[in-house]
Amino acid sequence: MKFDFRYYEAGKYKGPVNSLKVVTRNDRLLAVTVIGEVTPDGKFYNPKITPKSYSTGREYTAMPVRNYNKWLTPQRDTIWYATLAVGSGDNEQYEFSDDPINVLEGTGLDLSATAGFDVSRAGVLFTARPLTVKQGTSFKYNVYYVATSSLTNVGTTKPVALNLTGLEGASSSPVFSPDGRSAAFLQKPKVVFDDDKSHLFLVRNINDNPNTIEMFTSVDGKGSWALSPSMVTWAKDGKEIYMTAEQNGRIKLFKMPILPSLPENMPSPLPHQGSIEAVYPFASDDLKCNMLLVTKSSFIDDNTYEILDPDTGNSKSPFINNSVGSTFGLHSSQVEDVHFQGAEDQEIHAWVIKPSDFDSSKKYPLFIAIHGGPANAWTDYWYEGTWNLTLFAEQGYVVFAPNFTGSTGYGDDFAKRVYNNCGGHPYEDLVLGFEFVKNKLDFVDTSRAVAAGISYGGFLINWIAGHPLGKEFKALVADCGIFSTLNMYAQDAPWFHADNFNGTIWETRENYQRWDPAPYVSTWTTPHLFISSEMDYRVPISESLAPFHILQERGVESRFLSFPDESHLVEKPGNQLHWLRTVLGWCNHYANPVVEGDRKGKVVLGNAVSEPGWRV
Repeated sequence: MKFDFRYYEAGKYKGPVNSLKVVTRNDRLLAVTVIGEVTPDGKFYNPKITPKSYSTGREYTAMPVRNYNKWLTPQRDTIWYATLAVGSGDNEQYEFSDDPINVLEGTGLDLSATAGFDVSRAGVLFTARPLTVKQGTSFKYNVYYVATSSLTNVGTTKPVALNLTGLEGASSSPVFSPDGRSAAFLQKPKVVFDDDKSHLFLVRNINDNPNTIEMFTSVDGKGSWALSPSMVTWAKDGKEIYMTAEQNGRIKLFKMPILPSLPENMPSPLPHQGSIEAVYPFASDDLKCNMLLVTKSSFIDDNTYEILDPDTGNSKSPFINNSVGSTFGLHSSQVEDVHFQGAEDQEIHAWVIKPSDFDSSKKYPLFIAIHGGPANAWTDYWYEGTWNLTLFAEQGYVVFAPNFTGSTGYGDDFAKRVYNNCGGHPYEDLVLGFEFVKNKLDFVDTSRAVAAGISYGGFLINWIAGHPLGKEFKALVADCGIFSTLNMYAQDAPWFHADNFNGTIWETRENYQRWDPAPYVSTWTTPHLFISSEMDYRVPISESLAPFHILQERGVESRFLSFPDESHLVEKPGNQLHWLRTVLGWCNHYANPVVEGDRKGKVVLGNAVSEPGWRV
């Protein structure tokens, strides 16, 4: 088979765009959608031609002012819709029929670009909310549908809201059926808290009196399916829906028949190892071909690919060598599931990851990894960059990664037990997890233990430091962790805390004070590494600087690592390497793991900008 790789310019946008989607409307016409920014007066935003201001000042009269790693600007995201038609020239090349249309112009809607959108011959699906909704206090987003027939002139679009009443949270993952007549999407039940369970919705007859149906309903409104789907896609023949959902430390793939009738049973899981990252129906003209291309990963393997038959569950790799981890000597026997009894005798799931050259007759220092969130979990997944747990194991540690109270993938009730309890049950789970390792894993030397956490996990590190468990560790690492809960309204998303603390800080200040690590700082004695970045607006850098300064004044061994060009996660490769060298070097200095083998090298700490005795 030969491929024609010739290309040409069919049209040009007036500014930066992303998220290209193309669909065939007929043999000579394509529909093209992208996301790009629009100025307040409705024009395509192009930073290269925007007049430069003589002031760098910003003024705001409403929340939010920042989002994750950016300050909000007057520009907004929108969907630009255009058609490419075959021209009349000799080459019959595609070209823009007209200028791209701003789908949201004149609608009074604010697009949620991160929640996804879709395009079909029938029209465009997207998630948005009215501009009149008070920003920064609600996650309420609806799914809207715009028919192709109204995408002809600027300002003529007439979006139709598809959501049912009663569920008031954020919507996501809107996707058309292959024939464009139906759609599916996800929505959370609550207005404020963004980490509730998602519910699945189907929309029939989208072009003619749309009928929206909630799947797996229950009397209490929680839904009869215990899991929270995170992604939805259709089978090529439109008779089944596939969903990913987190369950027991893995992201699994489920299928659900919807034709000829809606299902009576819960979605059934498809067999696979590791965690699913993406699912794509096979590109084939044969509607009977329901094969899927699946990308997945695990603790010991980066992205791998499989061709999966959803009818039989059989899969095969399209490549001869589909295992990256094996190149580095990693293998599945390094990883195991364990369970222990946590707070209130609740069963807690944890991962144990050993070095690739593990020898059961030897003793290894302990590395406890504490995930962020708290609505998050350690899943059997290849973590890019800094928080790759296998990297810590390869330094000669046994890694213990518990999914404590509040973790996702173990039911909605388990996840919500962390509400107004952020230093309660999760801390107790860590205490009991440490005891489990000490008593049950005889190849672990808990006298040489270290612990590290990111985000909410960093908060727990700071909480641990002021409580008895902190004395069990040789060293601690708080990566962008909260030092004082009383400062949390400086975050980019302060509205999270009304649920976390059963009210606002002016209504339930005692709850914020109850779980504040700062009052215990006078008892911190364990060597403490703090990491933060100047563009982190989720947990501002002051939350790491303040405890570092205090420990320095108190004479407690401490270190501070900061990146001026990173945010909540360290993403640039050079900075990731610096992060790893510092974290591993810090832990190795105190826990002293034995690193053996030709592939390994023990990481040591480098020089700091200001060593003891250094002065300005």
